Amino acid sequence: MAELLDVILNDRNILLFLIALAVLSPAVGAAVGAFQGRRDNQKKLYVLNGFAHGLIGTLVLAMWFVYNALTNHYGLDTVKNLLINLAVFIGVGLAAGLILRRLPRPTPPNAEDSAESPPSSV
Repeated sequence: MAELLDVILNDRNILLFLIALAVLSPAVGAAVGAFQGRRDNQKKLYVLNGFAHGLIGTLVLAMWFVYNALTNHYGLDTVKNLLINLAVFIGVGLAAGLILRRLPRPTPPNAEDSAESPPSSV
């Protein structure tokens, strides 16, 4: 079991996994968006949203490098390192959330019909 953990938690293997995630996640996000957009007849908008959400995988790789640089500079077990990493990750997370929130949202297929017709009374 210890040998398996050594293979999995090897720095090189983690870096290879994150590189694969950074390369594949935007493509997978765009493909999922294209599939869903084909169903709702709004392919371009769904592909854009899927690609943008897939860029989070690329952001994970970038944040891995930022985390390693900060940890190498300030030391792994210092409070200063913890607080700086906390501030950086919260800031990046908030920025990413605000950016993704501003993306145009696809409208449901029946949204135009339900907005024009009054609700029916039973």
